[in-house]
Amino acid sequence: LDYLNEELADAKDRLSEEAELIRLQNELEQKQTIIEQRSYVYDTIAKRTQKQSQRIAQLADEAIESSDMTLAERNRKQITLLGAYIKRYANLALLSADNKVIDAGELALSVSEVLRYLNPLGVSVEVLNRSCGRVPAGTVLPVFEVFQTIIEENLFFLSGVTANFSDRNNGVLCRLTLEGLQNNLSAEDKGKLSSVGVITEAKCEDEITYLSFLLPEGGVAV
Repeated sequence: LDYLNEELADAKDRLSEEAELIRLQNELEQKQTIIEQRSYVYDTIAKRTQKQSQRIAQLADEAIESSDMTLAERNRKQITLLGAYIKRYANLALLSADNKVIDAGELALSVSEVLRYLNPLGVSVEVLNRSCGRVPAGTVLPVFEVFQTIIEENLFFLSGVTANFSDRNNGVLCRLTLEGLQNNLSAEDKGKLSSVGVITEAKCEDEITYLSFLLPEGGVAV
């Protein structure tokens, strides 16, 4: 009986060790999956902001090689603008990876930070956020990408930009008022936004352009 009890105790110990080993293996696999997912997100961020990163390097090289302090200061201002976009893009990408629905305020904050760095370039800016709504995560990055494209393509033409975020019955409206816009929303950008359910509208009056992006209602975050 003592012998059998010893055998039983040994068996229980082995089973306990095996169970612990299985638990650790499962935990390791879960962590590995999270790391792979995060790596994919970081790689995507790097690819999607590659244009801005390359432009920052180019502007920095120009400033270093030139003795013109005016050029160096202008390049520095552009670098801070592009850097703000990359930082905010990464933040929105990580939020989008972890959530199906995002507060529209996150997009408003991202737009606000980019526009803040237009001030030193002589562009008057204002951001009004009255939205408390949520939008699908898949709509946020395309809108932010198109917004940045418009800013970069019109950087030396714009004299004023106002961004207004407000709630609508069928979603969240982001309305841009742009003074001096030369390069309007492209057909490619319209198609990109339409593919994720964002409705666009553009109106021009005198030298002012009104661009509207209606993001669909996101419902409850999961």
